[in-house]
Amino acid sequence: VVQGTVGELPADIEHHACTDLSIFTARQNRYTTLQAEDAFRTMGALPERQIRQLLWKRPWKIFWKSYMKKGGWREGFHGLLFAEFYAGVDLLKWAKYWECCRRDATLR
Repeated sequence: VVQGTVGELPADIEHHACTDLSIFTARQNRYTTLQAEDAFRTMGALPERQIRQLLWKRPWKIFWKSYMKKGGWREGFHGLLFAEFYAGVDLLKWAKYWECCRRDATLR
């Protein structure tokens, strides 16, 4: 809901959410915890075999999509690091989901 005038900016907006790797990792650590907890709430505890598949396949898929399909390779070393970091973020999310499942199993 907008109150007031809606206009158009005459220039592009550059958005730099993270100025260094420590900010990026802190932010992603927080996000992956929230994502893992949300996945656990919505999906429950998946079989361990399926979790292992998610831990293995999903990060590679994220890397491939970022580096190859979206052309991250054109960005050189920066594109490679970006693809690796986001694959690592996905790995961390599923590892935390696995941790939630194991914690739940021990509470029963």
